Amino acid sequence: MATLVDMGVYGMLTHLGGVEHWIALAVSFGTGVITNFGLSRQWAFAAKVEKWHRQFIRFLVVIGVIYLVNGWFMRGLYLIWPSMLWRNFWVRGVAAMGTLPLSYYLHRRVSFRQGPIFS
Repeated sequence: MATLVDMGVYGMLTHLGGVEHWIALAVSFGTGVITNFGLSRQWAFAAKVEKWHRQFIRFLVVIGVIYLVNGWFMRGLYLIWPSMLWRNFWVRGVAAMGTLPLSYYLHRRVSFRQGPIFS
């Protein structure tokens, strides 16, 4: 759900608003972060035992890593992706889906960990 929100915001900002890649990505990613934290904490990881603010700090560190990986992945896709209608939306979607396994792994092991990070 958070990825769809992110993709939609990015597509709207770049396609309809003409906003530059990194700015649009920051806004869309931020919107997705808020959605993602709430959904992940409640449903995906059911990690309500620990105080939310500690999880949120670790969550933001992981998000920072994923943001950079996503941004550079998208830059690479822009070099090879043909011009087409809603190109930005599709590039954002492919990058989001491509980094999803890494994002899930890092959130499971770092953001919403149940025990030590390295066990």
